[in-house]
Amino acid sequence: MFLGGPRGAATQLSLGARFFVLSLANYSASRYTESMREYVFNFWFWWYAVQIPLWGRSLLTRTSFFLNYTNTLPMAKNLLVPLFQDNSGIGKVISLPIRLVWVWWGGMLSMLLVLPYLLAWVVAGILPVLTIIVLISGLGRVL
Repeated sequence: MFLGGPRGAATQLSLGARFFVLSLANYSASRYTESMREYVFNFWFWWYAVQIPLWGRSLLTRTSFFLNYTNTLPMAKNLLVPLFQDNSGIGKVISLPIRLVWVWWGGMLSMLLVLPYLLAWVVAGILPVLTIIVLISGLGRVL
């Protein structure tokens, strides 16, 4: 499909524009409302059955990565094992406070890094429901 461009030059329509023109030719209101009903149902199903669990798994992956990156989990697992295989009394006494501090600060840093992801996941779960509530309350004020 060609249209006349500046000074009579022929310019070709983009693929998106061609699709839009062809979809207008096949437009029917009843088919549109049926497809919108399906789309709205499919959106809710997709959002809560597919997307939110996917983001939840991503959140768990990021949490696990940050805990391993700061070496927090191995330090917590080996809390009572002496550092550097120093089995003397001093080695055992010194290793406990070092590992406790390591686990504390590593855990706090990991939670600080994961907190924005957790907040985004919660907001993503609430956002569609919050949108419907705002629309209904707005319609209640109008009517």
